[in-house]
Amino acid sequence: MDSRIQGLNYQMYDVMKTFAGWLTCVREPEKYLAKYDNYLQFSESDLQWEVTEGFLPKNESMEVKEYDLIYNAGSNITWHEGTKNWPLAVKCFDKLLEAMPHLKILIVGREPLERW
Repeated sequence: MDSRIQGLNYQMYDVMKTFAGWLTCVREPEKYLAKYDNYLQFSESDLQWEVTEGFLPKNESMEVKEYDLIYNAGSNITWHEGTKNWPLAVKCFDKLLEAMPHLKILIVGREPLERW
């Protein structure tokens, strides 16, 4: 192995020790992040404005707000429930709706619970 690459690996381990946790979007992250206890499955596409902007109509105004909160659930399959943290989202929605009953929430990819 090239000594420069080996040296970079050690530097990377030092860098990785400085973080409290990791965001990942791979299935079975324990295979890749086994040494690190703190990781959260998170879809990086949720943060890409360029991706989101591409789906907006070109003549649409961003100033009109129809919903107060939009949550992308993906679907109701188990993998999406885990990666989108559906159980936490449900708890958060319950608390938000308790505090602000007129809050308008759009849930994309699945039906809202009957109690909402």
